[in-house]
Amino acid sequence: MPNDHSSSPVLPTSSSSSSSLSPPEVQLTSSGSSSSPTKSTGGESGNTGDDLKVYLPKPIDDKHDEEWEVKRGTELDDFLGNGVEGDDGVEASSASRENLGLNNLHNNLHLRPPPPPPPPPPPSKSLHPTIIPFGSYALKVHSPSSDIDVLCLASPPPLTPVMSRSQFFSRLKQYFETRMNDDFIISDVTVLINAFTPVMKFKINCIDIDLVYAQIKEENLEEYKNEYLGKETLRGLDAESLRSVNGVLVTNEILSIVGKERGEVFRLALRGIKRWAKGVGIYGNGMGFLGGVNFAIMVAWVCGRFPNAGPARLFQKFFQIYSTWSFPSPILLSPLLLSPPPGWTPQQIWNPTLNPRDAYHLLPIITPCYPSMNSSYNVGKGQLRRIMMEVERGREVVDGVMKGRGGWEEVFRESTFFNRFTNYLEVRCVALTPSDFRRWQRWVESKIRILIAGLEMAAEQGVEVHPFAKFFDVVGKEMEVCGTSFFIGLRSLRTNGDIVDLSFCTNEFLYAVSNWEGRVQGMEIFVQGVSGGMGGSGGGAVGQQKVKGGGGKGKGRARNSRKRNGTRRGNGGGGGGGGNSDENKGNSTTTTTTKGKATTDGFSEAIGSPTKKTRMR
Repeated sequence: MPNDHSSSPVLPTSSSSSSSLSPPEVQLTSSGSSSSPTKSTGGESGNTGDDLKVYLPKPIDDKHDEEWEVKRGTELDDFLGNGVEGDDGVEASSASRENLGLNNLHNNLHLRPPPPPPPPPPPSKSLHPTIIPFGSYALKVHSPSSDIDVLCLASPPPLTPVMSRSQFFSRLKQYFETRMNDDFIISDVTVLINAFTPVMKFKINCIDIDLVYAQIKEENLEEYKNEYLGKETLRGLDAESLRSVNGVLVTNEILSIVGKERGEVFRLALRGIKRWAKGVGIYGNGMGFLGGVNFAIMVAWVCGRFPNAGPARLFQKFFQIYSTWSFPSPILLSPLLLSPPPGWTPQQIWNPTLNPRDAYHLLPIITPCYPSMNSSYNVGKGQLRRIMMEVERGREVVDGVMKGRGGWEEVFRESTFFNRFTNYLEVRCVALTPSDFRRWQRWVESKIRILIAGLEMAAEQGVEVHPFAKFFDVVGKEMEVCGTSFFIGLRSLRTNGDIVDLSFCTNEFLYAVSNWEGRVQGMEIFVQGVSGGMGGSGGGAVGQQKVKGGGGKGKGRARNSRKRNGTRRGNGGGGGGGGNSDENKGNSTTTTTTKGKATTDGFSEAIGSPTKKTRMR
């Protein structure tokens, strides 16, 4: 990561060297004059978005078709497998539309009550809602463990009665309860009606589905009958509906920008980037890292910058570009649209000149259609630090592979994160039953960003935080509970060995988690310090426990043991770098951490309750 993020190298022209690819800092103009984003007072804007064109991927004509590049591309394709991106490089055939039952949902979800007499004339379009996949599934880069995002687009009145989003989710839940059978199993239904984009989460045949809902307005009936999901169809939608539809629009726009002729090259590079990101622990939008749409936009930008690059060189250019990118300069695929299409309800867009909060975004990745939004607004300092660290490590390894020093397994090998630091902070959540655990783990995961932001306050005490975006199952022998752990590497910038108290950094997180209205007996949360450098990969030493990979979805067991030689296991890939690294040097601070909300004595004893103060080597 560059030591000085304030530097602003200019985006090179086609004749410039490709080694300097970072655009200047973002500047938006209002009424034709330049203005600092941090000093804007708001008001009406005369922006046309021309200022941001410098961030668009200006193509470089640098065609290379050397035999070695073609060979590396073939090797990358073979390594990743010929199907959609999988956790182990195999095709995710289980995530087909038919196996998910989405066609069944489309054909059988009748939301219309019996029509009053006289019945309306037969419409030219089906009365059933349209199910439209988007995101990684629609891009064909999903994995067996990926969530699948779908939009349920209801037909306009009079084909379907006006129905609120809460009414729709309620009726859909009732439908699931009456239509389940051995071939169509629905579980873990959760409705987040108050989310920024309201969503219904559930599993179909053990595959996670995130479903959003929107209904076309009556005045757009004719456009809807023509089966055209475009600007005319979406006129008059409210803000929540536009956000719900936005995922489909973004996916379509990305595919349009990339183009059919570059589609396979784009997909192969994106599959590789996603697999690498998951392995090194920087994949997870909900935890403040980057998710599928973020990486899709980033890879599409590189694809537009190098229109003649094959998949291997495109993969390499991803690391070369973003390891030197001058963040918070934005990543843009298309000019910023500051005004809505005709008939659309005006929405707030990403604009650091008019919106002071936007000026504080650390890693802006802007969606390519109206309303333009920062798809990575929740990236924090700790997450950005880890992302840049791994991108820089990845660049070194990929450059070596492209020069013939090793194969692609060097890029995707198991992470060495748990050998890099002397001290780690472990967040462990446990519950007594699998169903309670799934709900509890999902809640804790949604609040991890609060913890990471709180720990950033420790920077004043000389502690640097490095979170790992993955949960690991807790396993043992004695008492069966469901448990999972999340780990944060702690790097000391001190050399005097003073005690650092991190308890004040965790208070807000523990309060937010512990006071959840859905919490029941047995749902517990612990925050404790653990020592690193104990070998293994893909997991973290819990001192007394053994930890394995798996995302926290399985059933685990924690045990009360006095042994202090715990191990960690995991299956995360993605590397770069091995053994002990510079993060261990000088990391001699003794750190005090805190335990989560007190449990009953019996339960605390059973899981080996952490002490109030844990000295970390």
